[in-house]
Amino acid sequence: MDDEGLQGFIDEANQLLQQMEHILLDAENAQGNMDLLNALFRTMHTIKGSAGLFALDNVIQFTHEVENVLDLLRKGSIQLDETLVSVMLGCRDYVQSMVDTLSNAAIIPSPDDRAVLLADLQQYQVKKTLATSSVQAKALEVAPPLQVETSPSWLIFLGFGPDLLRHGLDPASFLRFLARQGRIERVLSLIDTQLNASDFDPEHNYLQFAVRFAGDTTAAALHDVFEFVREDSLILIAPLAEAHDFLQLQTGQIPDDVWEQINAAWVELGLAPLEAENLAPNVSSSMSRLAQDASAELGGGKKVKTEKTGETVFLRVEAEKLDSLINLVGELVISGAAGNLLAKQNGAMALQEWSLSMSNLIEQIRAGVLSMRMAQIGEVFQRFPRVVRDVAKELGKDIHLEVTGAETELDKSMIEKLSDPLMHIVRNAMDHGIESKEARIKAGKPIHGTVYLNAYHESGSVMIEVSDDGAGLRRDKIFAKALECGLVSADAQLSDQEIFSLIFEPGFSTADQVTNLSGRGVGMDVVKKSIDALRGHVMVDSDIGVGTVIRIRLPLTLAIIDGFLVRSSNATYVVPLESVIECIELPDELKIDGSLDHLNLRGELLPLLRLSHFLELESSDQEIERANVVVIRANERKVGLVVDALLGEFQTVIKPLGALFQHLKAIGGSTILGNGQVALILDVNELVQHVTLRDAEIFSFNHELATRSAIHNHNHLAF
Repeated sequence: MDDEGLQGFIDEANQLLQQMEHILLDAENAQGNMDLLNALFRTMHTIKGSAGLFALDNVIQFTHEVENVLDLLRKGSIQLDETLVSVMLGCRDYVQSMVDTLSNAAIIPSPDDRAVLLADLQQYQVKKTLATSSVQAKALEVAPPLQVETSPSWLIFLGFGPDLLRHGLDPASFLRFLARQGRIERVLSLIDTQLNASDFDPEHNYLQFAVRFAGDTTAAALHDVFEFVREDSLILIAPLAEAHDFLQLQTGQIPDDVWEQINAAWVELGLAPLEAENLAPNVSSSMSRLAQDASAELGGGKKVKTEKTGETVFLRVEAEKLDSLINLVGELVISGAAGNLLAKQNGAMALQEWSLSMSNLIEQIRAGVLSMRMAQIGEVFQRFPRVVRDVAKELGKDIHLEVTGAETELDKSMIEKLSDPLMHIVRNAMDHGIESKEARIKAGKPIHGTVYLNAYHESGSVMIEVSDDGAGLRRDKIFAKALECGLVSADAQLSDQEIFSLIFEPGFSTADQVTNLSGRGVGMDVVKKSIDALRGHVMVDSDIGVGTVIRIRLPLTLAIIDGFLVRSSNATYVVPLESVIECIELPDELKIDGSLDHLNLRGELLPLLRLSHFLELESSDQEIERANVVVIRANERKVGLVVDALLGEFQTVIKPLGALFQHLKAIGGSTILGNGQVALILDVNELVQHVTLRDAEIFSFNHELATRSAIHNHNHLAF
C-alpha cells in the first residue's frame, strides 16, 4: 500500500469528519435544510469511496451503513432529531477511530461500540421498511407481478491521465472498488502500440481501460468511483444500450488516437463498429437527459481545469524541519546582532551600511519564517460546538456557543497546547457559571445560557476570552473556601482580582458536590500552569448575576521576540518590547530618596520597582549619568521599572533556562547578545504581580497602624 497515497486519504478523511461534525450541529439547528443534508451525505460517501481505493473493508462496510441512513434522511424518509444527531456523532467518532488506527496501530476501535452503532443504524432502516411496507402491499394488490430484470449493463472507458502513478494512485484499485458496485463482465487493457521502448518512463501511466460492467446503479454513482482522477482523466460512462449514441456524441471532444482505441475495444466487446465521420444528427431524448443528469449530479457542469493559472499550491512540511529552520533563523539573528556591533565599533560607513542592509534582510527572513508557524486559532475553537452540545445535554441545560475572532493567528505550537486549558475553562463555565433553566427563569434571564469564545490582538499579544452570562463568582464563597483550605488568613485584605485568582490554586473548588465534570479541585490549577508554560497570563473578572470573563494573554510566538535592552548595575536585561509603554528620566527627588516607591506620572500614581534592589544586585562600578524609568504594563496595570541605562531595541532569540534556574519567577528566559554575553529576559507579568502584592501589603500595614493609633488616641482621651 502506498504510504503517500494512504496519508493523503487520512488527511482528507480527518477534514471530512471535522466537516461532518460541524454540519450535524448546524443541521440540528436548521431543520429541513437540504443543502446541509446533502453535504452531510457527501462527507460519508466520499470517505467510503476513498477507502475503497485502499481496500479498507472495515471502513467501507461501516460507512456504507451510515450512508444508507443519511440517504434516507436526505430523501425525507426519516427526520433529523436529537437522537439521530447523537447516533451520527457517535458514528463519526467511530470512523475517526478507524482512521486514526491507520497512522497509530496502538489505537484499537471498540467492537462493542461498532455493534451498538450498527444496531442503532439498523433500527432507522427497519423503520423505513415498516413505513413503506403497507404502501407496497397495496400496490401489489392492484398491479400485475413484474418480471425480474437482470442488472443493466454499462460501458465505461477509463482514460487515466499520465500523472496517475506520480500521484501515488493505483489503476487496479479503481477497478477493485468498481467491482463492489456490481459485476465487471469484461476488462480490456488499451496500450499505445507505437510506444518507443527507449522513451519509456516508469512513472508515466500508459494504461487505458474499456470495461463492460453490470450493476443496478446510476451514471453519477459510477462517476463517483473515479472522483479523484476526474480532472486529469477522460472518463466516459453510459448504459450499454445507449452507448453508441453517447460515444458518437463525444467524438468532437475525443482525440483521434483515443477514438481509435475506443472503437477497437467496442468491436472486441462484440458490438457494431463506431463511425466517427457520421455523427448522429438526432440523439435520443433519453440520451440527452442522461448527459444532463450526469452533469448536474457531478457538480452542476463543472469544467475540467486545463490551465492551472492562479492555483494555490500547498506543500506538507514536517514540523521538525520547520522547528530546525526557526532555530537556524534564531542563530542568524544573533550573528546579525554581532555584525551590527562590530560595524558600530569599526566606524566605517560602508560597513555600517552593509550591516544595516543585512539586518533588513534578516528581519524579512525572520518575519517570513515565523509566518509559516502561524495558524488561525479557529483550529481550536472548532472543537467546542460539539463539546458544548454534549456537556449541555449531560447537565440538562440549554446552552449556546458564540465564537468570534477565529481568524486570529497564533504560533502553531501554542495552538496545540491551548486545547486542554480552554476545554477546562469552557466546561467550568457551563457547569459552575450557567444556571439551571429554572434558576434563569427565576432571575429573569433567557432560558438558554450563552458561552462566548473570542480572540483578538492587543499590544503585540493575543487575547483569548471565555465568558458566560451565568450567575458570576461569589466573592464571599471563594474567600470562605480559601480560608478553610488555609490559603488566606482571616484578616487578609484582598482585592477582587486577588480573590478571583484563588480559583487557580491546587485543590481549590467551591462545588457543592462532585460530578463527572467538576468538584474534585483538579482543572483550573492545570489551566494556570499550562498558560504560565506558554509565557502567558490569565485574569478573571466577574459580576454577580451578570457572568464571568476569563482572559488569557499570550505572546504571538515562543521563538523570537522584539526586546528592549536595559542595564542595571553591571548586568544587562531584556524587557519584551510589547510590554514597554514609554521611557522617562527618574526625577531628582526620587534619586536622592531611594525609599520612595511611587511616581506622579501626569496625574497618575505610578508604582516603582528598582530592579537592582529587587534582584539584589551589587552596586555598579560604572558612573550613572541618569537613572531611567521604563514604564511597563501587564494585566491593565502599569509599573515603572527603575534602571541605570537604556540600550535600545534588540531582536531576542529566547533560550530556555536550565533546571537550576527554574525557580526564578521574575526571569522568563535568556538570550545571547551580539558581543557574546548572556542577557536574562524579564517576566513582566511576575514583576507587575510582585509590585501589586507589595502595595497591597503596605496598604494593609498602614491601615492596621492607623486603626491601632485611633484606638490608642480614643483610650487616652477616655482616660
